[in-house]
Amino acid sequence: MFDELSFFSKSHGLTMTLYVDDVTFSGNKIPKKNCFEIDKIIAHYGYKPHKQKLYSTKKTKIVTGLALCKDRLDIPNKRRGKIRILLKEIVREQNTEKKEKLCNSLVGMTYEAAQFNLKYAQIIAKKVRKKCPCARQRITI
Repeated sequence: MFDELSFFSKSHGLTMTLYVDDVTFSGNKIPKKNCFEIDKIIAHYGYKPHKQKLYSTKKTKIVTGLALCKDRLDIPNKRRGKIRILLKEIVREQNTEKKEKLCNSLVGMTYEAAQFNLKYAQIIAKKVRKKCPCARQRITI
């Protein structure tokens, strides 16, 4: 199936990207007819395509949980929002055990962010060190 999809994409001037079970086709212009053909190939192999999104070249695209912004990868705004909420929850939390769990989540999210946006992760790491005494020794970005 993937060989056939790859052949189809190349023959139509598209780039096919595959990550586990997410298939993405990109190009300057993707006619709806091509989307139908791709769905047909997938269905031929007994699979059902679930999501089909078309993005303009100017818009940020969310693909496999990452934001594709112009020429770089970044974490989506939704994830940044979760980080902001987590920071507020940590400040409010009185229970030490719960606070430590929240801090651990924040440390994980900070390392994830560092993979794609080091500057942003460094800003969050600084806040983690300030708000999470238990995480001070663990976070090094």
